[in-house]
Amino acid sequence: CRPLVFVGDGAFQETCQAVSGHHYYGTNNVVFVLDNGIYGIEQMLVNPNPFRSETAECEQEKKVNYETRPQQNTIYNYNRLNKWHYEKIVDMVGGRGVVVNNNQELQQALVEIDQYPNDNFVIRVMLNETDIPHAIAYHLAQKGEDEQDDSVAIT
Repeated sequence: CRPLVFVGDGAFQETCQAVSGHHYYGTNNVVFVLDNGIYGIEQMLVNPNPFRSETAECEQEKKVNYETRPQQNTIYNYNRLNKWHYEKIVDMVGGRGVVVNNNQELQQALVEIDQYPNDNFVIRVMLNETDIPHAIAYHLAQKGEDEQDDSVAIT
C-alpha cells in the first residue's frame, strides 16, 4: 500500500519539511503538490469573485465586475505565493521530483512512480491560478467576506 498525499502549494510551503522524514524513514510516499500559485482557500473565503466564470449558467456563479472596489475583480496580492520549485526539495532530502503540466506528463509521472516503487516522490502539478477543487466550488454562489452590499457592479 503506497501513501498518496494531495496538498495545495500554500499548505506545502508550511509543511514541506515532512518530505525529509519520508526519505529518512524509507517510506515510498507520493506527494502531489497542486501549484496554482496562490492561497486559494483563503481567497475563496474572503472573495470568490476571481474564481467565478463570465459564462456560468447560474447567475450567482457569474463573475462580477466591481467598479467601486476593483480589487475584488482579481486575486488579492497577499494571497499570491512566492514561486517555489517544489519538485526540487528531493534534491536536498532524497527522493524523486517531477513537474506535470498536462495529462500526458501526468501519465508519464505515474509510469515513473510505478518503476520506482520504493522511492518517495514530489510531483508538482501546474494549475491555472483560478483552478479550484470541485469540493469547494459551491462557494462561488455565496458572497465572500469582502463582497459588501455597497460594492457596485459595472453594468
